[in-house]
Amino acid sequence: MVLLAAAVGLGIAFGLLVRFETRAIWVVGLSVPQLFLLSPEIVSFSGVLTLTSALGFLSDKPSWDRRFGGFLASFIALAALAVLWSPDVTRAIAWIIGLLQLLIAFLYVKTLRERLPHRLPRVFDVLGVAVVVEAGLTAVFRISPDLESQFLHSYWAVMTNGPGRMAAFFTVSPDNVRDVEKAGGLYLNGNTASLYLGMAGLLFVAAFSLYRRRSYIIVALTAYIGVFFTGSKTAMLLGVLVPLFVVVILRLSKSPIYVLPVMLTLPAASYIASAQLTHLFPAFAADSEFTFGIRTLLWQAAGDLFSEHPVLGLGFGGWFIEIGKYSNSLVAARYPPHNIFIQIWSDMGLAAALLLVAFIVVVVLDHSRLLAARPSARVMTAVSLGAFAWLLLHGMADTIQFWGDNRIAVLLAIFLGLLAAERERALILTTNFRGSLQLRIGRHLMLPCAIHRRLTSPCFGPVS
Repeated sequence: MVLLAAAVGLGIAFGLLVRFETRAIWVVGLSVPQLFLLSPEIVSFSGVLTLTSALGFLSDKPSWDRRFGGFLASFIALAALAVLWSPDVTRAIAWIIGLLQLLIAFLYVKTLRERLPHRLPRVFDVLGVAVVVEAGLTAVFRISPDLESQFLHSYWAVMTNGPGRMAAFFTVSPDNVRDVEKAGGLYLNGNTASLYLGMAGLLFVAAFSLYRRRSYIIVALTAYIGVFFTGSKTAMLLGVLVPLFVVVILRLSKSPIYVLPVMLTLPAASYIASAQLTHLFPAFAADSEFTFGIRTLLWQAAGDLFSEHPVLGLGFGGWFIEIGKYSNSLVAARYPPHNIFIQIWSDMGLAAALLLVAFIVVVVLDHSRLLAARPSARVMTAVSLGAFAWLLLHGMADTIQFWGDNRIAVLLAIFLGLLAAERERALILTTNFRGSLQLRIGRHLMLPCAIHRRLTSPCFGPVS
């Protein structure tokens, strides 16, 4: 509690006394070394700093976004409502805090890109250090499982992952953390670490396309190599498919109508690639068959649970209570839904699941429109869409929320912030172009009238 009080005090001072761009740097940069202050793992130092730093918004008045900001605020409202029927309120609080971090980081990035674009590279510089450290630790732990074991038993592992979670790793929920064929650096979990590093690699490619700093390419390559050190089977597929997807989108960017069909064919391509990979590598096939079998049990049980609780879902924490009726005790005790749509329905109900579908459609459509409207931001937009596709595909069969987790949420916030800022810039340019065109046409049409009326009574209204 002393540490929590100190973090709150520091965060309030940080929010009221530190400049906007400096707060944005540290809010993003401190998203990787999550230092948990309480058990269960609800509040981290990064979370406290992010939430309390928002006090500065009272004077900063950051650039709001009715579209993405409205979606995120609606998700938070539905999560707060789901508390009424949730058996585990702590899970709901953790979910709300995570999404608030996403919303606040999103507002920081969008505002910086619009008002102080030359300061945004400082955010990438700080985040780049954290990404390189995470990728490096992942590689070291994969090469030396003994060193990873020493870290797992250290005080730093408890601080960065929380005492409750670390205790679970050694008792009821190993969560592939102690698998010598996987590694996750500070994340510990190889699957989630691969998603973080994959999105981070794409983010720094986008940053390079905007600011042309060579160091960003080094960070991107480091993160991409780190993806394969995680040992995640999902990462092996997406690490190849998503870059190809980005290249295809760039080739089709002059005809953005093809973006949605390509997005829809990506899951099918992933399935075909997975089938071929399992055929070529039998050991990979055996592992995949086991993990897919577990997921099949979970999804079948979810179908039965949906027929009983279609509207309200099960509430936060209700999954682990109800699933025991439809699957063996091993699955019930250890495994969440492993699907973002099932997860959000289970936690918050049907309205949240439908809202998620609408959110995904809007994000994809905004990307496709921006590809045509902002040629100078075409690379950034295609890479951003690739990162979003990676997040969705990973979330279809893994234990994350639709926004990942507290660390991945910050990466998503940066992508959404850049997307929203470029979308508004494109709208302004389009509006200015139309206004200029109307002005030129209007002046030509006014010429005869102006000669006769000495510019005092315009034929088609005033021209300014």
